[in-house]
Amino acid sequence: MTSLRVLLLLVVPTLHGSEVTGVVSDPTGAIIRKAKVTLRSNPADKPAGQTEADRDGKFSLNAITPGVYDLVIDSPGFAQFKVFGIRLGPEENRTMDAKLRLGGCTGPGFEVPARVMALEPSGTVGKMSGQIIRSINFKTSPLTLNPLAGAKVTLLRNGQRVHNEQTVDESGWYLFENLNPAEYQLRVEAPGFYAETWTPQEIRAGFQTRNRPLQLEQCPAEDCSVPRKPKIYYCE
Repeated sequence: MTSLRVLLLLVVPTLHGSEVTGVVSDPTGAIIRKAKVTLRSNPADKPAGQTEADRDGKFSLNAITPGVYDLVIDSPGFAQFKVFGIRLGPEENRTMDAKLRLGGCTGPGFEVPARVMALEPSGTVGKMSGQIIRSINFKTSPLTLNPLAGAKVTLLRNGQRVHNEQTVDESGWYLFENLNPAEYQLRVEAPGFYAETWTPQEIRAGFQTRNRPLQLEQCPAEDCSVPRKPKIYYCE
């Protein structure tokens, strides 16, 4: 009998629980440090684990009991990131990378999420508008946005141009009209600045989506052949 017990101990695997890992970044891929990462049980909505993203934006939650969970990530200046209904099996390792969208800066009253405004409820097409800026003056109240005149704005769908390019004037504003409902990306270029392609935005029939102000990063001495330095958000 003793030998049988020893054999059972040898063949039964040791369970260490499941694990959820990932990297927290902004829409451009820049890492975000110290983002608060919380795993909550679903549907009981009780904390099952909590940690912070490290200096490389990485997080790890381990020794998790198999079940269904919601992942919530918070960081100042960004909209809350949520993933619902993550089903974890025994000893499962799940990668859940998170791209946080800008939801406002921590300055006084500064909040610039995309806004959706009704045009005609019966409409079959939509619009997209917004402003291209070179910098933000946080010392003024309200905050001052400094437009980037001459920036070229291209509308993309599945990586392909779907509309005529626009060059913004001194106001920095652009407007794309008669857009079929779908997800679109913006590609923005300007001399002396690094080009940017922003995350997709949904266009709905009969509505106008007004994007947050989009800021380009200036190249050192206007020489864009200089490799771009990684951007890191310090989320104290």
